[in-house]
Amino acid sequence: MPAPRYRSSSYRKLKRHTPGGRTTIIYKRHAVSPPRCSVCGKTLSGFKRWTYREIRGLSKTKKTVSRPYGGYLCSSCLKNMLKNAVRSAI
Repeated sequence: MPAPRYRSSSYRKLKRHTPGGRTTIIYKRHAVSPPRCSVCGKTLSGFKRWTYREIRGLSKTKKTVSRPYGGYLCSSCLKNMLKNAVRSAI
């Protein structure tokens, strides 16, 4: 039975052979998926793939991109959205 901290789905199980010839299971955290655009689903540039624990300790400038909808829309979707907004205002 694994330790209680390894019983969640945030860990993945890896089977590894030890030098003594036994097969053991190691538990590793799942990789954090990169932030994605909410419209097209493309990965957002300007971010590193931090773990959730590391994200908590970061400053606000490292968590977002300093433009409107930064960290929410990619640059091409933002450009299209602004073009549509200008066209509809005319």
